[in-house]
Amino acid sequence: MTCYLATATLGLAVLTAAAISVPASANDLIDCSVTVRKSSEAACTRIINAPANPKTDRFMAYYNRAWYHLRQGALDKALSDFNAAEQLDRNFSKLYLSRAQVKRELNDFTGALLDLDVYVVFEPRDWSGHYQRAEVARRLGQPKVAIAALDKSLAQKPYEAVLKPLRVLLLSDLGRHSEAVGEADQLVAARPRDPVSRYVRAVISFRRNAFENALSDIKAALKQQALFPAAHTLRAQILELRGDVGEAKNQYRQALISAGPAIDQETAEATARLRLDVLENQSTARVALRDKSQSVFAQGNPAENRRADNGIGDCRRYIPSAAATVPVPCGK
Repeated sequence: MTCYLATATLGLAVLTAAAISVPASANDLIDCSVTVRKSSEAACTRIINAPANPKTDRFMAYYNRAWYHLRQGALDKALSDFNAAEQLDRNFSKLYLSRAQVKRELNDFTGALLDLDVYVVFEPRDWSGHYQRAEVARRLGQPKVAIAALDKSLAQKPYEAVLKPLRVLLLSDLGRHSEAVGEADQLVAARPRDPVSRYVRAVISFRRNAFENALSDIKAALKQQALFPAAHTLRAQILELRGDVGEAKNQYRQALISAGPAIDQETAEATARLRLDVLENQSTARVALRDKSQSVFAQGNPAENRRADNGIGDCRRYIPSAAATVPVPCGK
């Protein structure tokens, strides 16, 4: 779990302060609101189950209990409680931001985008809401939606470090290659020790078949940040294409134990699980990547709902070790 925990948690403190004056037990209100405590879940449950408690208390309890479950990694329970909270109050903006995070972790990117659409209506000046919309739209293969959202984020916070690297990737996704190259070079020149800037330029180099340049930037990125899932997965894909399957598998394993920069993390981890499943399966052990277009880092490949390359349609295959369903050409 990453990213915007602190942002959404701000909603807990504000709401709890407003709820202190209503009839639920003062101790339960306090315990329920401090979602890092083990007693939080039970306190929230008591508030929910007391029929005399007003709707404001019960909303607060569902919302805070959802955050308790989210912190514990109980994503289905968190989603259920966020849904219950929505039935009590549809106008609390942080609910939609928080639920979008759960849906992202459950790989429901369409649902996450819908929640973020609502959130930015409530909070049009929150740069992070627009930024998350851009990330999710990119995962869904909607680069035009993504770059429009990112531009709104940049308008609110032009110097936020995470925004310009994503813009470079989106420019490349859209086929605006010369702009992507220029902005990537500017990023590295301005932030030579920044691992994310190096990673972004490595992706652009990879797409231009400049593998040595890509590996050089990946090496520099990992020197600054050894735990970087996307950088490890990109290096693994290049190694696969060069036939070094053994080292590629090592890099995929590194991607799954890393907890560094979040850029492309969801895609990188899902890809690492999938490729390890393929490369370590005796029946498919020889099926290494043979062409750059097969790579998840190829232009346009972050799409979650991408049509099959043969144009016939999008069939799916469940990969047990990845706990995910992935698109495959129909008939395979």
